Amino acid sequence: MKKGQIKMSETIGVLIIFFFLMVFGFGFYVRVQKINLEKDVERNADLRGISISQKAAFLPELQCTFNNIQTDNCFDRLKVEAFIEAILDPSTKDYYSDFFGFSEIRLEQFEIEGHDAINFTLYENPKLTSVYISTISVPVSIYFEETPGVRKYSFAILNVRSYG
Repeated sequence: MKKGQIKMSETIGVLIIFFFLMVFGFGFYVRVQKINLEKDVERNADLRGISISQKAAFLPELQCTFNNIQTDNCFDRLKVEAFIEAILDPSTKDYYSDFFGFSEIRLEQFEIEGHDAINFTLYENPKLTSVYISTISVPVSIYFEETPGVRKYSFAILNVRSYG
């Protein structure tokens, strides 16, 4: 082999190694970016779930009011039942779909002092193709009157499942 051919072989070898390292480095970079993107998508889905649970927990349509003063983390059972009836109307459901998007909101009243456990489905609009599902639970109390003038409370959990 001549000296020129040896130099050419060395140059080609260096270029092959350089491109091999470039391809390896690019593949590593793409994998790291993909993992970071998945984490960001999951984090955003969780944040969306928290936002929806806060909106649901503080809906004035459901909250207990006494003398025009709202009580935090308290749902009026009569308002809950009226809300469930109202949400069956498609225009009302469309209105709330702007607030809640693809999510499910359920209120689970626990059995206490002889009262049966009751599950209320407040809103339901699942996204079946969703990859990330965030579930947030918020403890609340449910106010009701068994007899006029006698206030009773029951413990419940507001479960919000949002689809990202």
